[in-house]
Amino acid sequence: MIGGAHSNNTRELVDTCSRYCGRVHHVQTAQDLCEEWFEGTNTVGLTAGTSTPDSVIDAVEKWLNVFAPRDTQEEGLNRVAADVRRRILSSEEISAD
Repeated sequence: MIGGAHSNNTRELVDTCSRYCGRVHHVQTAQDLCEEWFEGTNTVGLTAGTSTPDSVIDAVEKWLNVFAPRDTQEEGLNRVAADVRRRILSSEEISAD
């Protein structure tokens, strides 16, 4: 999950993602990513808060794509599934789930 530390939209997205996946990490930039988060992982979902700049999203996706080939040889991350959905989630949409 990419987004600002104080963004309500991002917090809501983290909460929503956490309901479906136990391994959700909230980062603000690619520099916040940790290789060990992806050890033993085959697929990574990527989403971002509404106001997250495209350049930040692109940098995170690039980091993941650079990391993936190197780790593939070690039976780790072998595919990056980047599904960037940039929309505002209202409280009603989240509570409707």
